[in-house]
Amino acid sequence: PASSRLPEAGTTNGDAVYAAPGWHNERTVAVETLGETRFARCDVHTVVTEDGKDVINDWIFLEEMPAVNVIVQTLEGHFVVFNQKKYAIPGETLSPV
Repeated sequence: PASSRLPEAGTTNGDAVYAAPGWHNERTVAVETLGETRFARCDVHTVVTEDGKDVINDWIFLEEMPAVNVIVQTLEGHFVVFNQKKYAIPGETLSPV
């Protein structure tokens, strides 16, 4: 049987802690971290609506490390991509180089 590297809900994956501080503002009432790695963190926020009349208890909030996607266009106007299989996407996808 395959072993799981996923942490229990509300815990971290060993030393793999997301380095950025958690995001919140004046409307954030509470934050529960469901899991994190060094690349991303998934929280459930409790937030007050903009009009202040209601509270949303299950706002999923995902933070991830900054990234840049770059696509190459040849002098002839073609885009350079390659076929790639992606986790959780069936079949092949076209991905930038």
